[in-house]
Amino acid sequence: MKVLIASPYYSGVGGMQQYTYKIAVGLHNAGIDTTVLTCSRVPHTSGPSVLTLPRLTTISNTPFSFGWFGSIKRIIDEVDPDIVNGHLPVPYMADVAARVCGDRPFVLTYYNDAVGITTVTKLLVRAYYKILGRETIKRASRIITISQRYAARSPYLRGYLNKTATVPPGVDLARFNPNVYAGFLKDRYGLKGPVILFVGQLSKSHRHKGLNILISALRHLDPSTTLVIVGGGNWLSHYAADAAHAGVAGRIVFAGIVPEEEMPLYYRGADLTVLPTYTDAEGFGMVLAEANACGRPVIGTNVGGIPSVIEDHHNGLLVEPGDVRGLEQAIAAILRDSALAETLGQNGFERVKNHFTWAQAVTRTIDVYDGLI
Repeated sequence: MKVLIASPYYSGVGGMQQYTYKIAVGLHNAGIDTTVLTCSRVPHTSGPSVLTLPRLTTISNTPFSFGWFGSIKRIIDEVDPDIVNGHLPVPYMADVAARVCGDRPFVLTYYNDAVGITTVTKLLVRAYYKILGRETIKRASRIITISQRYAARSPYLRGYLNKTATVPPGVDLARFNPNVYAGFLKDRYGLKGPVILFVGQLSKSHRHKGLNILISALRHLDPSTTLVIVGGGNWLSHYAADAAHAGVAGRIVFAGIVPEEEMPLYYRGADLTVLPTYTDAEGFGMVLAEANACGRPVIGTNVGGIPSVIEDHHNGLLVEPGDVRGLEQAIAAILRDSALAETLGQNGFERVKNHFTWAQAVTRTIDVYDGLI
């Protein structure tokens, strides 16, 4: 079998990048001839073939070039794959691939709906679905969604549930597990009290992650509590200003972009991980699964695909989006009850082990491909 994956972002930091990378490498290791078409600059390594397309510009995190229709068609014809697999929500590359793949089966991996935050981006999203997005979904022979709950709630997918298959992301349990050293964060940063962890891109386009809400909640928690923020981006100065305004700047550590191999130490070293996303742009919440795999409890919001990861009061707590007081109470409940924290963390590890591994994700993806050939 030969597969071509079209994803504007591949490898590196981010849920889409890691999902695409892990699936592509897993397919390659399973003996499938895999080619990745992307805009990312990826160091040459063994594994899938990676072809990088030049971009003309980037609009709201979306790489774009008028020449892609011709170049993507030429590449597909040269590679001659049995399956073309486009990845959304970042528009355009998958949309082009769907239109130039000929009579080959087109599989659409759909992480989440594109969601605008500002008036301008909301208009852009509406125009995207009207001009390209809805037709791309319609053209797909099969749609891989990372959360069936999300697909059922999506205004764009719920009319196509008969052709969806669920392939959640996975966690590498050889790296993320409860045996990881738990004292790393306190050793590195000289911390004494409870530690909350946030992991995410600190860019303007990722404001929906809700870090500002978590910063607001911090000011009402025990003063010994520290928030460690992992990530970088062009909105970092705004979050630093939020922290100063809330009077909690001295209780926040901006750790920057952390090497991938150190992330298990951060998850295990924190008392809990929080993802307070406030829009349905969160298709899954990978950081929650990784924290659970390290035996730590998690808190997320009742939006998007997050409830597919968190079973409320089993492996973590769910709160309503934008509810600062509710988030504060949920964090305090876990920090003051060590038995609850331990139970949630243990249940989280078991849940990840049983449902969210990359081996399972790759097998499910191959099953989708096999059904079309």
